[in-house]
Amino acid sequence: MKKRLSIPAALLLIVMIAGQFGLFAASVTAGSTQSVPNTKPPVAENGWVQVFTKEQLVYINQNQTLYLTEQIRLMNDIDISGYDWVPFGGNSFAPFSGIFDGQGHAITGVEIYDSSNELVGFFGEANGNIQNISLSVDIVGGNQTGGLAGTQSGGSIDRAYTEGSVISGSIKPTVSSAGGIAGALKNASLVRSSSSASVSVGSNYNMYAGGLVGFVSYGSINDSYSTGAISNEPSSYHLSTSGISAYQLFNTIKNTYATGNISTLNAGSSTLRAGIAAYAYQTNISSTFFDTTTTGMNEGIGYFYESTLEITGKTTPQMKQQATYIGWDFINTWIIHANVNNGYPYLRPAVLTSELPRAVQGSPYSFNLAGFDGAHAGLTWSAAGLPTGMIVSSSGELHGTPAQSGIYNVRLSLTDAGSATASRDIQLVVDLQAPDIEVYAIHPGQAVGSTKITAAPNQASHTFAYVLGSTSTSLPLVGDALPNDALEYVSGEDIPSVSTGQYLDLYEVDDQQLIQAWRRIELEDRHIQLFVPVSGIRLAPSTVTLSEGGESMTLTATIEPVAATNQNIIWSTSDAAVATVSQYGEVFPVAEGTAIITVTAENSSYTAAATITVIPPPAMTGTVTGSVYGAGNAPLNGATVSINSISTVTDSEGKFTLDNIPNGEHTIKVTAQGYETLDQIANVLAGQVVDLGAITLIAIVTATPDPTATPTPVPTPIPAVGSSQGATSAADLALLKLTLNNQEISVKTTLETAADGQPAIRLKPDAVPLVQAFASSEEVLIKFNDSRPVVFIDLPAEVLLNVLRKQPGAAIAIEVNGSGYQLPLHTLKNMKDSGIVTIAIGKASPDTVSSLSAAVAKQGFELIGSPVDFSLYMNGQLAEGFNEVYTERVLSLSSPVDPRKSTAVWVDANNKLHFVPAVFKTDGHAGSAVIYTPHNSLYAVISSDHSSFADLEGHWVQADIELLSNKLIVQGYSHSGFAPDQQVTRAEFAALLVRALGLADHKQAGSFSDVAQEAWYAGAIGIAQTAGLIEGFENGMFKPDAPITREQMASVIVRALNFAGQTPQSNAAALDTFSDRSAIADWALEPVAKLLEDNLIQGYPAAAFSPKEPTTRAQSAVIILRMLQYLKFINN
Repeated sequence: MKKRLSIPAALLLIVMIAGQFGLFAASVTAGSTQSVPNTKPPVAENGWVQVFTKEQLVYINQNQTLYLTEQIRLMNDIDISGYDWVPFGGNSFAPFSGIFDGQGHAITGVEIYDSSNELVGFFGEANGNIQNISLSVDIVGGNQTGGLAGTQSGGSIDRAYTEGSVISGSIKPTVSSAGGIAGALKNASLVRSSSSASVSVGSNYNMYAGGLVGFVSYGSINDSYSTGAISNEPSSYHLSTSGISAYQLFNTIKNTYATGNISTLNAGSSTLRAGIAAYAYQTNISSTFFDTTTTGMNEGIGYFYESTLEITGKTTPQMKQQATYIGWDFINTWIIHANVNNGYPYLRPAVLTSELPRAVQGSPYSFNLAGFDGAHAGLTWSAAGLPTGMIVSSSGELHGTPAQSGIYNVRLSLTDAGSATASRDIQLVVDLQAPDIEVYAIHPGQAVGSTKITAAPNQASHTFAYVLGSTSTSLPLVGDALPNDALEYVSGEDIPSVSTGQYLDLYEVDDQQLIQAWRRIELEDRHIQLFVPVSGIRLAPSTVTLSEGGESMTLTATIEPVAATNQNIIWSTSDAAVATVSQYGEVFPVAEGTAIITVTAENSSYTAAATITVIPPPAMTGTVTGSVYGAGNAPLNGATVSINSISTVTDSEGKFTLDNIPNGEHTIKVTAQGYETLDQIANVLAGQVVDLGAITLIAIVTATPDPTATPTPVPTPIPAVGSSQGATSAADLALLKLTLNNQEISVKTTLETAADGQPAIRLKPDAVPLVQAFASSEEVLIKFNDSRPVVFIDLPAEVLLNVLRKQPGAAIAIEVNGSGYQLPLHTLKNMKDSGIVTIAIGKASPDTVSSLSAAVAKQGFELIGSPVDFSLYMNGQLAEGFNEVYTERVLSLSSPVDPRKSTAVWVDANNKLHFVPAVFKTDGHAGSAVIYTPHNSLYAVISSDHSSFADLEGHWVQADIELLSNKLIVQGYSHSGFAPDQQVTRAEFAALLVRALGLADHKQAGSFSDVAQEAWYAGAIGIAQTAGLIEGFENGMFKPDAPITREQMASVIVRALNFAGQTPQSNAAALDTFSDRSAIADWALEPVAKLLEDNLIQGYPAAAFSPKEPTTRAQSAVIILRMLQYLKFINN
């Protein structure tokens, strides 16, 4: 029966509860410090923090202070199993005061085992608004514990559902309160919510357990129900358990019911148990019911004071009849169905989506609709009034490609498991993407560093504007406002201060300055005022000393600026009787004296000079000295020392001198009576005295019959000065050693200063060892290590060309300080016999590295290791390329790298990075990048980790696109999208292929009649045509904007494989597996058959190849990746 408390008892209990809860003030404790890998911050859009993944939700949990006041919206169902959730808000943090909108989604796997915090739930404490969320929980701990919130201290909870288990603890020995939704509800409302979670309250002085809420003050609970079981741990004092809310002060409860079993075990000294509320003070409860059978309760209220109660107990069959719930709204709020919620009333479904993102005509669209499912068994969606090309899937994805722009009145409808329906009328706006400005031309401007565009507007009232250097990736729509930094433009006027690589966006606007059409142009050298005047010239080295009749020396002239238009130079000498100079800057010594070599920039007054000093020819012989010692380190008198036919004997001090010894390496022989003969190597330098230092001979020991005889001690040899153990003298720099096919040889050298000011050394191997090396091997390897950053190796062209005639496949490889360079000799076939081939390998200067690092970082990448410049000179002239032949370079790396997040690049004059084919290798703790390229340049390795495009999440091509994006081969279609299903034009595929092969754009557009010089793709099509990668149509057109078909793509890929030197075998039989084989053009049969042989291309389901079907961006990226892996141009 219902009971009343006396006024003193009731007020005493209220004061006691308020004091114990502090009206629920919690102690401050630290949050979790656990680390979860790969967490990522969610993205904010239109004021909402959008959470798509577990990693984003965990990031919010680990960075609570950033999000406690935000509007947060779930975009997917999320399972956080395996992560120990830290209550969000409260405890050591401020309460959550923003809006958390689950949009009808579920968070499952919520696990909390908390032995330190008082406020425990998915939210620790919240006073904001929480809505449209479903939670599956397993929660243990806390003084105030709920499935959704430990304490809701303000705001509201609407359309929340929890399932699982909630068990409160006893962190402080005062009050423990547990509820399926909230442990405590203060100054807050709970509406249209339910819980099936089992609830148990931990032992404490005061214990409250409710199916929805444990304790309520100044709150309200409306249109909600509980079906979970209620229990408690042993109690010695006050215990209150009930189906809705155990203990309430100043509360309102309306239109609720409870069916969960309420345990009668573990009673305390003061125990209240009831079907709806255990205790109520100044509380109004109306139109509320409980199942007397399933709850096990006969009374709906335990004790109450100054309260109005309307609580009715019903049998189970009565609880499943709509007629029982008089006054309830079964039109808008409630519904009852025998097969849903075990036949009890449940909450009607609702369409939660209130607005739709704008769509763009002709562009793919996808949006997941949000709905509330009170049946918790899944919703089925439909829609009416959609534009042609768009549909709604039964699971609620609105997707497709709208065929026509406009404003569409759409009705969204859903149906739950009990056939209850809901609908909402909503507008979908389909915008029109601004069309391209079709007719335009771009030319260099009148002023240096300017460009200009000529174009005619579509209407007389339209004008133009432009933005220079835009980084925006979003495409403008018809009717959009101009960007804030747009400038008015008159056709044909100069656009100043432009540079190569900048984007120039041209807009056509109406009289309201709203965009009607546009065109983005990437500026190239040919678009800009091309003439760059010479401002100076440098010559290195500035002083040179040569020997009369000796080796020549090549000077290096550098025009300033490097991009000057006229690079022609003129060489001259002040005294041809002393030194002459060739047109390539090679200086030949003639006679003793001094001459000035001058280089002049053509058509200018700029000059630079070098002083050439010619000295007499060096002596051809040298002198060898030393001292010979015997037993006891005593000087040996009369020992014979000889080199070939030249000999002498030592004096009384053991000293000797050998004069007129020819320049080179010799064996010196030392003999003395009673001593073993000693042979020692001496490296004789012309005009120099080589002191071998102390030479100690070993005495010959004669055996005697006396077994106790002690042999004469053998003294330790003393290293000779000038031996391999000694220091190299300054004169040794004229003759250094390198290895040629693992054989050590001596070569002449000179020290120089490179054009960038760095120390350099020039090696000049003789012809004879090169000829001998090629006689035994088709590939010759020269290895040399030196501390200087720049190394030049001069090779006689005559030797290399003679080898080429006999061995067409011959090559020479250079390895310097770990960096490698391979030169196939057939790339020199057009060179004259008389001349010098110079290979230069140099680390980039500190200034270059600094500027490049800054440029790389600005582009979002990180430089790995040292950039290396590889150059080839033929008779002093820089050779640009290798006739489109791929040759090998090697960059050494201090440690291995991840091939998926690293790429090799060549760097142009503007520090712009371009992909170059490369395979990364690991050798112990070090690594290397083996680069394949048809041209010379500055090469580097960068680290790049591109986050996936939003429209690739879960797409079959996601991993491949991320890899190619990290390799700088593919780009997004917008700042966050890749548009994988969009068709690819013939021009786009040509540009993609040129980038993938590491080729440099041509300055010319090629010979196609419909490819304009100023088109963004003109350079790529030019190099692709030159390389034989593409062909046009019979009418001389290329049709750059037409989609590329699958058979066209197959033909182009095979040409690319041929260009790279690898052609797959044909598998004509594989063509017969396609049902549409007859639809494949004759010219495409062989290319398709070749790609099928090595699985470079595949057919569609239903055994079709679909040769005429346009290729998508996803398909084109995948076949480019397969091509690169087939060529071994990237790691598999």
